[in-house]
Amino acid sequence: MDNFVKEKLQEWNLSSLAGKYLCSTNHFRKKPTKNCETSAITTNVGVFSVENMIDQEAFLLLNEETLKEMISAIGPRIKLQRKLQELQVN
Repeated sequence: MDNFVKEKLQEWNLSSLAGKYLCSTNHFRKKPTKNCETSAITTNVGVFSVENMIDQEAFLLLNEETLKEMISAIGPRIKLQRKLQELQVN
């Protein structure tokens, strides 16, 4: 996820989709804590985590079908879909 995607998600109050870190204590955090940073099982989980490789270009190409695959919760998915449609029109 690049800065464009992160900034848009924050601007649209959808930053929860950006990803959170899961450390060995099984607590979700916005940033890894000092203890989690050294943990071998710290991973970034979330729709726009590094594994999904969503940069600005891919973000602007997201469509309804792809969003359904990525986001199971209906509320955030339709909010993001509407915001992306507005962004693509402008």
